[in-house]
Amino acid sequence: MQESELAAKFTDRNPEIIRVRSQLEDVHAMLSKEVDTQILINRMQLDVLTERETMIRGLLGGLAAQREAYPQKEVELERVQSTLGKLQSTYEDVVDQHMSARIKVASNPEWTITILNPASDAYRKTTRDYVRLALGPLFSLVVALGLAFFVDNLDHSIKSIAEAEENLGLPVLANFPETNRK
Repeated sequence: MQESELAAKFTDRNPEIIRVRSQLEDVHAMLSKEVDTQILINRMQLDVLTERETMIRGLLGGLAAQREAYPQKEVELERVQSTLGKLQSTYEDVVDQHMSARIKVASNPEWTITILNPASDAYRKTTRDYVRLALGPLFSLVVALGLAFFVDNLDHSIKSIAEAEENLGLPVLANFPETNRK
């Protein structure tokens, strides 16, 4: 605007017009350099973005190939899981059979018999043998009665009111009546 005002008043050789025009040329040159710099920066950014796009397209291609392989991998995984389930059930069956075999061996041991003395010849019973057979139950009865009296003698519980008054030295105030239990 200043140049057009000065051009209307003065000629082209006026120092102010020359100064304004040189300033305009300098500004035009600076703007031109700035535009060139911006274009260069934008081209570099475009190159970086293009490289990134190429890299991302490559990654997308790899991911697409992996995605296409998933159904095959799922089928393989299902097969492996099925085989694993069968093997697990077979293992459990083998463990059960092993336990059954161990129980069977423990309950039916194989006996090894060693005869130390051969059997003696048969002989007739004597009177002495008959006396032993007759006296055995009688002696057993005597030992059982002796053991019963011995165990009864070990029992130191109080059995009557008189016994309680005698042992404690106090009179008995009350007692429970005996009842017949059915």
